[in-house]
Amino acid sequence: MVDLTMDGSGNVTTAGTVTFTSPQLNEDTSALKRKIENQQKKLELQEQRIQLLERDLRLARASKSNNNLGFTKEELNFILSRVHPDKNPNSKLAPDLTKKIINNRKK
Repeated sequence: MVDLTMDGSGNVTTAGTVTFTSPQLNEDTSALKRKIENQQKKLELQEQRIQLLERDLRLARASKSNNNLGFTKEELNFILSRVHPDKNPNSKLAPDLTKKIINNRKK
């Protein structure tokens, strides 16, 4: 408790001491710091996920722009050698697949 007295000349005298304790404030601060750290970790994970999605998008666009499903010309040649109608004479799919591969290989 503090007693304040003022005399007629404007001087103020005090008796007693004032102490401020803030254990609740320290607990609140610690809790807020933990929340901030957790949110920062979540943010970092989301940023990593965004980077992965952006990479996947770039790869998908590159594949689509080349229109070869991401295969190299060498890989398309290998596939063509396996599905060519000469190697699969009774196949109904072989001629169509061969045409698609040849068209995609040219692009």
